Amino acid sequence: MTTTTLEILHISLASDGPAVVVRLEGDLDFGSGPRLAERLGEVVDAGSQVVVDLAGVGFVDPAGLAALLAASKAAARRGASFVLRAPQRAVARLLATTGADRLVTVEW
Repeated sequence: MTTTTLEILHISLASDGPAVVVRLEGDLDFGSGPRLAERLGEVVDAGSQVVVDLAGVGFVDPAGLAALLAASKAAARRGASFVLRAPQRAVARLLATTGADRLVTVEW
């Protein structure tokens, strides 16, 4: 398991069968978005199934959302699956309001 800490965002990776599960804890914002995008890009490049567990994320701003959508798009280009799992209420509302839930698979 690999762990990376970004200012107010904690990222940990684990295997769940063939999937790589990226667990996020904290806020996903302009300060952490670019590093998260880089880290998710590495994960997408290395695996064919990526699950991003959002249960520990309480806040996502546009930069954070952009990082998630960019990783989803990169996964699609590689033929990999990309899933956002268990968003908290505020994050789920953001995904629905912006239409992002129509662009990426979300496990509510």
